[in-house]
Amino acid sequence: MRMRLRTGVLTLLVMAPVATGCGELGGDTRPEQETPTITAGQIDRYEEGSPERAFLEWFRDVHEKDARAAARLYAPSLGIGAADVARQRKAGAYALDPLALPLIRKVTVDGDTARVRARFRTGRVWPNGRVDYVPKELVTFRLKRQNGRWLLADNGFLALVAREPEQPPDEAKVPEISRRQIERYAPGTPARAFLEWFRATWREDARTAARYYPPRLGLTPRELAAARRRAEIFGRFGPPRIVSERVNGTLAVVTVRTRLLAGEESGRPVFDVAAPTPFAMVKVDGRWRIPSNGFIEVLARSPVQP
Repeated sequence: MRMRLRTGVLTLLVMAPVATGCGELGGDTRPEQETPTITAGQIDRYEEGSPERAFLEWFRDVHEKDARAAARLYAPSLGIGAADVARQRKAGAYALDPLALPLIRKVTVDGDTARVRARFRTGRVWPNGRVDYVPKELVTFRLKRQNGRWLLADNGFLALVAREPEQPPDEAKVPEISRRQIERYAPGTPARAFLEWFRATWREDARTAARYYPPRLGLTPRELAAARRRAEIFGRFGPPRIVSERVNGTLAVVTVRTRLLAGEESGRPVFDVAAPTPFAMVKVDGRWRIPSNGFIEVLARSPVQP
């Protein structure tokens, strides 16, 4: 099984602001460009030989640029060597450098396979000793036990932040949004417009997708097609789930859970489901439209310019 990291990971690792310090705690609170050190004590909280400890040791080695040690924590069948880790670590520095040690939220073990669900966070150390953390996305990592050791079962996380997305397995076909799903929402509603835009973008139908942007943006099908080609990861999205729709005059917010291909089980696709994400919509000339192409641009380049 291979993993696909949802785009929330990439977006939140790059774009979310760092929390500010508090002057009342004393000293100069101007930020230092320093991430909290990962200590042995943090990792020693977890039992030797457990999947969660193996995951944290892998993260520490990656974060500290110990590519040789990190490579030893991948399943041999992946063929991941120290040079691969070093290359991806360098390319993903924009996202990895600010990260503190993730928080383990859930671990499930089924025989010789395990899933570790971790909350990523950034950390900033201030001159007065204060440490501010900013929580980011929850991500599930898959591990498997070989010869008594828990090892990473894929390299999806580093591949994502390094902008080297793996190709999905041939047998795990990503379904597109169906007509039935779209017809659950009445014509002329923001939710339906969002799904129609999403489907057109997924299909790389730039001419249709262009109709869902306000004319004032001046986005041409050619420009949208180029952005979509750069955002190749979009093709691994499954049909999103609409969580809610709020309308206020000519403005609306459609909250969705995006679903990114995580692998396959028995030939069927398995998706990682993101936390609810709000998408703004605006009504222009009687039609609901996407007010910017920011989501595609986030996927199309890294690091992301706010």
